[in-house]
Amino acid sequence: MLQCSLEFDVEVVDEQRHLNGMRYIWIEGCASEGAGSWTLALNYGRPKDEESSLEEGDAAITGPNGSIFAGLESGRADIVNDEVSGDERELLSLALRVSGGDGKYAGVTGSALIRGELAGVEGRLTAELSVETLAC
Repeated sequence: MLQCSLEFDVEVVDEQRHLNGMRYIWIEGCASEGAGSWTLALNYGRPKDEESSLEEGDAAITGPNGSIFAGLESGRADIVNDEVSGDERELLSLALRVSGGDGKYAGVTGSALIRGELAGVEGRLTAELSVETLAC
C-alpha cells in the first residue's frame, strides 16, 4: 500500500442546474508548485432536497505516467458564509473508491479522499491517495 498527498489549485469550469433541482459542478486544476505535473478533473452532483449530501461524483487524477480514476462513495459539499465579509464558500469532503487507471496506474485499487474549499470559481483541494501499486 502506497500513499501520497497532492494539493491542487482548482477552478470551476462548468456548473449546471437541472429542472429537478440537481446541481452539477465540474472542477479542474493543476498540482500546486513542488508537487509535479499532476492534474485533477472532478465532478459531482448534489440534489436540491439534500442540503450538503452528494449523490454522484467522479475524479481523474493524472500524473506524468498515467491517470487514476475514482468514483464517489460518500461526500458533502457544505455552503458556508463568512460572517464578516458575507462571502460564500463551499467546503468539500469526498471519499472515493479508486477503480483503476491507465498507463503506469492500470489496475490500481484503493481509495482517495478529496477535501478543500471553493470560493467563487476558484479554490484549493487536497487529494490523499491510498492505493496498491502506485508510486507518487
